[in-house]
Amino acid sequence: MTSSSLVTIYIVNHNYGRYLEECISSVFNQTYKFIEIILIDDGSSDVESKVLMEKYESDPRIFTIRQKNLGLTASNNTAINNSTGEYIMRLDADDYLQNNCVSELVEVLDSNKDLALVFPDYFEISENGAILNRIERLDFESEVDLFDIPAHGACTLFRRDILLSVGGYDEEYKIQDCWDIWLKLIPNYKVTNIRKPLFFYRQHSKSLTKDESLKLQTRASIIKKHVNRGIDKSGKVIAILPVRGLGYDDINYSMMKLADKELIRWTIDEALNTDSIDELIITTLDNSLIKFLSGIYRNATKVTFILRDHRNPSILNQDIDELALGIVSKRPDVEIIVLLNQESPFRTALYIEKAINTSLLFKLDTVIAARQDDDIFFIHDGKSLVNRRPDIKTKKERDDLFRKVGGLMVIRSDYLMSNSNLFSGRVGHVILDQKSAFTIRTKFDWQIAKLLVQ
Repeated sequence: MTSSSLVTIYIVNHNYGRYLEECISSVFNQTYKFIEIILIDDGSSDVESKVLMEKYESDPRIFTIRQKNLGLTASNNTAINNSTGEYIMRLDADDYLQNNCVSELVEVLDSNKDLALVFPDYFEISENGAILNRIERLDFESEVDLFDIPAHGACTLFRRDILLSVGGYDEEYKIQDCWDIWLKLIPNYKVTNIRKPLFFYRQHSKSLTKDESLKLQTRASIIKKHVNRGIDKSGKVIAILPVRGLGYDDINYSMMKLADKELIRWTIDEALNTDSIDELIITTLDNSLIKFLSGIYRNATKVTFILRDHRNPSILNQDIDELALGIVSKRPDVEIIVLLNQESPFRTALYIEKAINTSLLFKLDTVIAARQDDDIFFIHDGKSLVNRRPDIKTKKERDDLFRKVGGLMVIRSDYLMSNSNLFSGRVGHVILDQKSAFTIRTKFDWQIAKLLVQ
């Protein structure tokens, strides 16, 4: 051994007793031996956990803590406050390590004193331990300068003093702890990774991380809190909702009622519920639509209507970027433009706010609403269909596909004024849950939408 740095590995267990021995054995079997183990039982009620906690409480190699169910984030802070290691890492009770994991991670931190953390790739495994996928991140040393995807919450090795210096974990959030601590660290500290799979991450059919809506909502809240802490807007945020209207679309969905209100009002109401939007501009070719909405929103001071000239062919078929450019060129105080459409009625204010905050936090030119697509895609090369993702057992970050959804895009005004291609700059994304991403394009979609609101 060339290092004597003490590493704290803490294991948080809540009713995962059936996996706990495998987890702890993987720590005992590390080639790196300067390890203290903290085992926190977070209010488990299963028999296996009870039996194993009684066993490990008499094991001198393990410091055990029993507590009522406080959740993962509070348990993280309990571990930090009870640890003595120079470096610290969480290992979830249902996961386990390769035997060289700690030695590989320690070597990186020992060699780079300016690093706050290092994290590895990993294998996803089933509940029964079968390997499902190998997860490969991009190389943080040579390929990454947009830090909008954090390290995994577990099996990331931190410098303990840096975790303490940023106040540890925010216990307001019960999940998505990796996002909060990541956003605390990246403004002032360097981070890196090892492109080797060094731990095994178990996937559960009923895992909390599978509750997509809760996960995405929590992430939005974390991002908003970090923006509010220290990022100021230099100008206004406007939202633009373009609608052609009666006589210009095959079906005038705008005025068709979805549940108790017209389709267009679903988007208007969510835009008005978004704290960051200073003005909502509804632009249309349909004067009757303006008259109707003016009556509904007569007290909404944020709403502005623009009637486009239907006699001008260039206006009739105007692209969204040209439309937005024409509006912001007359508003020099605008910093951020939010482009919306009425065809995504379930996209909420939370996601609109998140897209704005993501633009501010990561200094992005464009932010799109997206869904990650894990399907297998093919392209035609003139001879055959070619699989775009031939190695289906390895999920490489560079090969991840994101589908634009949800009728939501955020653009910086200065970028729009100087670029004709909305997607040629620094582009980020926000993931929408499946319902929020739903778009009405056909009569069949309309019938599905009516079922969803029930």
